Amino acid sequence: MAEKTGNAFDIKIFSRLMSFAKRYRLYFFIAASSTILLALFSVLSPYILINTVDDYILSKDKAGLLNYTLLMLGVLFVEVALQFIFIYYANWVGQHIIRDIRAKIFRHILQFKMSYFDNNSVGKLVTRVVSDIETIAAFLAMVFLQF
Repeated sequence: MAEKTGNAFDIKIFSRLMSFAKRYRLYFFIAASSTILLALFSVLSPYILINTVDDYILSKDKAGLLNYTLLMLGVLFVEVALQFIFIYYANWVGQHIIRDIRAKIFRHILQFKMSYFDNNSVGKLVTRVVSDIETIAAFLAMVFLQF
């Protein structure tokens, strides 16, 4: 009898899903790195703003104000680029993992004996596989968003 924990996050299931991600380590690393860099650049923006107000607006230094404004704009563009990279590669890895799981499941189903299909509806089987895969896809999306 299988043990049901009822937890929203099961480490065994997560590790089995991540075994499919081994093929996409580079892209997963790119997504993870962009997230870490994004966190660093997000912290940098308020710090630059504080220095801009304290050092250049109050002293009315127009040249310094322009430089820091351009720096803030540059940091914003880097943040946007990193956010795009994270979303793109996280979704790319997730979709490829789902594709691999679907292919593995359908290869497994094709190995069933014909008598199995005599006793079980193919539509019911396909519906079950699709709904289970969509549940896994939602789980992966939740994991990547929380990451």
